[in-house]
Amino acid sequence: MAEKSYTQQVQELLNLPQSLCKQCGQCCDTSIFKFGLTYDEIIELINNPNTDPSQVKGAKDFLSVFEPISFEETQKKNPKFVVDILKKLNKSKEKVTFFHCKYLTDDNKCAIHDHRPDLCKHYPVCYKDAFFIDGCGYAEQARKNWAEIEKILEKLGDKI
Repeated sequence: MAEKSYTQQVQELLNLPQSLCKQCGQCCDTSIFKFGLTYDEIIELINNPNTDPSQVKGAKDFLSVFEPISFEETQKKNPKFVVDILKKLNKSKEKVTFFHCKYLTDDNKCAIHDHRPDLCKHYPVCYKDAFFIDGCGYAEQARKNWAEIEKILEKLGDKI
């Protein structure tokens, strides 16, 4: 059997198994968009003709599922998440918009799970600065996978 290419290995490591999800609903209940962009910044990204079409699609998909919630409401739901995000992003509360999934039921389940968008089906994607809520089933595996990706990148760097 042929050995997997580095590209194949990285692609596999970027996707985390859905079985790791604890189905607590916390990531859907309090969320941020890439790098903590505000709602207005997301709209600007969508409307900017120079934005890569895949970024526009990702932003539109996100806003089709998530709606902004107040800082105060987010802080009530998950104060540690708020503190951790602001610290990690080095931003003030005015420079981050927190979001909530509009399809999350009162018992923290997905009302459209069988028909959820690709954004949700592929969540989370592993990357260097991925942020996980405390107790998330994905966190440990994501750190391990990223360490493996960095090893592959080091190997590639040696060959270039």
